Amino acid sequence: MSSTEDAAGRAAAASDVATLGLQAATDIVAEIQSKLIHARFPGVDRDVIDAEIAVLKQQLLDVAQAASFDGENWLDTGGSSLVKSLVAPSRDPRGPAAISTIQFDTGQILLISRQDSALGLLTRSYPGVTMNGCSFLYYLLDTSARPRASPEAREIGMSSLTEDDELDGMIAAIGVLLAEPVEAGEKLRAATGATVAGGDYFSGLRDMLQTSIGRRIEADLQQEEAKSEAEKAQQKLELSGLNIANDQSRTLRSLCR
Repeated sequence: MSSTEDAAGRAAAASDVATLGLQAATDIVAEIQSKLIHARFPGVDRDVIDAEIAVLKQQLLDVAQAASFDGENWLDTGGSSLVKSLVAPSRDPRGPAAISTIQFDTGQILLISRQDSALGLLTRSYPGVTMNGCSFLYYLLDTSARPRASPEAREIGMSSLTEDDELDGMIAAIGVLLAEPVEAGEKLRAATGATVAGGDYFSGLRDMLQTSIGRRIEADLQQEEAKSEAEKAQQKLELSGLNIANDQSRTLRSLCR
């Protein structure tokens, strides 16, 4: 029971770390989106804004790399297995409790892929269509992964020479991107909810078993104690009867004299 509970606990902890990473990444992407919108205003220094976006991009890399638990990182991978087996209880109302596993593909929540950029939510390309009907393809992070999702895709960034249509395309593309980590977080919570409940279930089951065993031991001890007291009482009665018989024997011999 303890090893199963530990496995469920590790799965819950890994999912918690990944969930926090997704939340942090979502907030950073939203801030990048805000920077892009601000860059659209006349008179702003787009080179300065690009430098600020570069800092936020590095923060995204740091968040993804830090989302590691027990040697596993579900958000940043260089090609390790993406399918994880999560321990969870299987409770059939028609039968006893059992242990099952949930197969969860962490590729659904992968932020950064260092082997194939198309696999990472932050490294793949997204379409950006402007109000003027211009169509662009942009990606947010460049990890030098190959192949890239699309050869014509460009990295989100700007300079003083960036045209308004290009910037509008970036804003549209990052709007599509922003929905990805939000949806990924929902998928993760749905898949790992059973493992979180499983940890509580196994812990409660263990406590219940320990309580039941404790009560059984206590009952056995009480039974043994009662048996011991009965044996002592019987020994006292036997000793008392022997003493009475001896006294009667002495009295009879005294009378015969």
